[in-house]
Amino acid sequence: MLNKTEIESLLPHHGTMFLLEQVEHFDRNEIECSAISHRDVGNPLRHNGCLPIQMAIEYAAQAAGIHGGLLNRELHPDAPAQMGYLAVISNLQWQAQRLDDLPGALRIHARRTAVTPGGRAYRVSIEHAGRSIMSGDLIIALEAGGKDAV
Repeated sequence: MLNKTEIESLLPHHGTMFLLEQVEHFDRNEIECSAISHRDVGNPLRHNGCLPIQMAIEYAAQAAGIHGGLLNRELHPDAPAQMGYLAVISNLQWQAQRLDDLPGALRIHARRTAVTPGGRAYRVSIEHAGRSIMSGDLIIALEAGGKDAV
């Protein structure tokens, strides 16, 4: 288990925009993270006092980004973090309307389904209290020139 301080350097997000609390588990193909920032009234993704379910995409993308960063750190400990960008979102399914009214922690799961020199594909899902609230597929495009984890 890795806490917020141990994983913050893996993403360019800082302060309240870093949404995940900790990494519960990760291996070569998947990661599971938890978050409680959806309950924070200062969450920067809130709109008109609400945190709509669509913002779950950012939680999932951050988990995928941390997964890639952890793998890169294992393989290339001295290399700088490789920048990635959310390029494609597909097959999204929502089972809730909003995040801010969920009282417990979110469990964010990302399973890597493909790796190329230019990016990674992930199947993602988010649960609250054992119930799926979002699932879908993401493709993270990687900035050229970095060392990627295969």
